[in-house]
This record gives sequence, structure tokens and C-alpha cells, in this order.
Amino acid sequence: MTTQGPGPIAVAKTMEGLTAPRGAAGRRRRGSLVWWLVFLAGVLYFFVPLYATLLFSLRAQPAFAAYSNVLNDAQFAGSLLYSAIIAVLTIITSIAIIVPTAYWVRLRLPRLRPIVEFVTLLPFVIPPVILVFGLIRTYSGDPFPLTYSDLGSDALLVSAYVVLSFPYMYRAVDSGLVGSGIMHALVTRRAPAVSNEALTAVVKTTCATCHSGVDHNNWEAYSMSKHGKIVSMMGDKWNWEVSLKDAYARANGTDYGLQAGVFTGSIATALAAAEALEFGGVTVNEAPTFRSDQMPYGGVKASGNTKEGPAWAVREMTEERLVVLQL
Repeated sequence: MTTQGPGPIAVAKTMEGLTAPRGAAGRRRRGSLVWWLVFLAGVLYFFVPLYATLLFSLRAQPAFAAYSNVLNDAQFAGSLLYSAIIAVLTIITSIAIIVPTAYWVRLRLPRLRPIVEFVTLLPFVIPPVILVFGLIRTYSGDPFPLTYSDLGSDALLVSAYVVLSFPYMYRAVDSGLVGSGIMHALVTRRAPAVSNEALTAVVKTTCATCHSGVDHNNWEAYSMSKHGKIVSMMGDKWNWEVSLKDAYARANGTDYGLQAGVFTGSIATALAAAEALEFGGVTVNEAPTFRSDQMPYGGVKASGNTKEGPAWAVREMTEERLVVLQL
């Protein structure tokens, strides 16, 4: 006996498949609503006190008298300069502490990273008022009576600001080391903890450098395969026909040929580039990173001599054989 259409089990699975996405969509909407509420609560937490402070300052008569009194105070310029100096000293001290720590933990002691992150998050847990009073009580007597001199008080103030900056500074520096490629440069160079080579790697990776009058075919950053955030740009006095053919020649002059990207608004130029460029793939108006298993993927020259993808992989692993039968 045959039946038309799915049986009860198939129907149940079909209905389950239809209802599951709706439930997932509902959970996503609820999650989005929760995050919006958290965001609004954060906005209110930060801006309501600022708004209240502004209203309080406007109570003085005449209007804006509180601000004019501050600006006209004889000590205003000196206080502003003092704050700027303290801020600069705080930044320098924070960098001197955080950068070596982030480098050392990332490269040498990765197991200590959770502990270091926990320590840098402590200023979020301890209220600043408690931190200030703790520092004053600790350093107002022996063996470090810092509060009894201007220099000691300044050092104590800078130290407090440095501690408060840890949650922001550490994550910014740590992310910067990883995102800018500095850690990759240091690891691949196998630089020691402190050496001229490590310093050179940091400087070269951090600072944007422009070279002019170089032989592009012999410049490694242009002609060699690289894995990192490096962009090599070349410019000449623009002559469309000459420069376009020269660009094809320069691109084909490398030893590699995985993919090339062409940015143009002309279909004719795109097709001409696809024919002239000696690469395994040419993408138009897109970075050369396209890949799809349904399409052949592979390079030429030093970038490979075969194609990936199900059909092409089967073809590469298949040995064709001619068999002739005479009956």
C-alpha cells in the first residue's frame, strides 16, 4: 500500500521545523530588547548625574555666574596646568607599566593572563572613594609619609590615577598589540624579551612608513606572499592605457598567483583584467578573498597548480584510463 504525502512522523518533523525558527526569532527579539534596556540603563546611569550637575550649576544668578567665577579665578590657569601635567605623567606611567606587562603576558606567560585581567578589573569593583582614603591612610605615616610633601602628594595622586586607568589601558594596549600585528611580528621573528630586534619589530609594525623611488619587483612587502595587515600602494602620473598595462605587468611579475582584485565601473575593463592577470581567480569590485566550494579555487605559479572544490578534487584524485576492446 502506498500513500501520497508524508506520514505522521514526517508531518510532525515538518511542523517542528516550522515552529523552531519562530521560537528562535522570538528569543532573539527578547534578547535584543533586554540589551536595549541594559544600554538605556547605562545611558541614564552616566548622563543623569551630569544633567543634575548642570542644573545645579545654573542656579547661580546671574545666569552662568558659576562658570564665570571659575574662569575669572586667579588660580584657574595654574590649576588647569597642574591637571594637564598630572594627566601627562599618568599616561606615561601607565604606558610604562601596561605595555611591558601586556607584551610579557601575551608572549611569555599566557597562563597568567586571567590573573592579570582580574587584577586590572579590581578598580571597577573598588569604589574610587575607598581607594583614595586607603592610599591616604597607608601613606600618611611611616615608612612612606608621602602626604607630608608636595612631591609625595603628587606621586600619590598620579599613582591613584594610574590604578584607576588599569581597566581601560590594559585592554586597549592588549587589543592594540594583537590587532596591529605587533605580536605576530615579534613571534615570527622569535625576538627575545628585550632586544633591538624586538624594538625594531614594534616600531616597524606600529609606524606607517612610506617609501618612494623603490624597485617594486624587489621590494618584499610588494612582491612576496605575506600574511598580515600590509598594503603596498604604487602611483604614477596617470595615463590610463599605459598605467593599466603596467599594473597588469607588475601584478604578473610576482612569483605568486592565487587571486587578484580589480576595482572598476567598466565591464570591458573587468573582462580585460580577468584575461590579462595570471591568477587562479579574479574578483571584480571585491577584495581577493572569495571562495566557494561549488567553484574552482586554486592558484598558479608558486600559489599551486591544482584546484580545490568537490568536483575538482575528485578530478585530481581520478586517474583516467583508456580501455580499447576489439570484439
